[in-house]
Amino acid sequence: MAVYKFDYRKEPFVDDKIGKTDAVYRPKVPIIYSFNHKITPVVWTLVDSGADKNLFPASFANYLGIKLNKNKEVFHYGIGGKEVKAYRAEIELLFKGKKFRTHACRF
Repeated sequence: MAVYKFDYRKEPFVDDKIGKTDAVYRPKVPIIYSFNHKITPVVWTLVDSGADKNLFPASFANYLGIKLNKNKEVFHYGIGGKEVKAYRAEIELLFKGKKFRTHACRF
């Protein structure tokens, strides 16, 4: 199994409760996504080492041309057991010159 090192990226963060802007550091890696021959430019993607599935917002899935398919409906459960309905599609990730096929879930 390959081990990759990467830095945390500093990003702006707005605390809505106090209305203050600050910075937060997030573990992100440069990924290129591919679905049905459409390829994205590099997307700095958050790494969630505790996640069992890849989740993407609907806007990103729409950009790649992923359509909703009720036959591929799946459910995810996060913190507090809250249920989230999503739709699964197979995509490719390109990272460090290697291709990975995985399922992405659109919510």
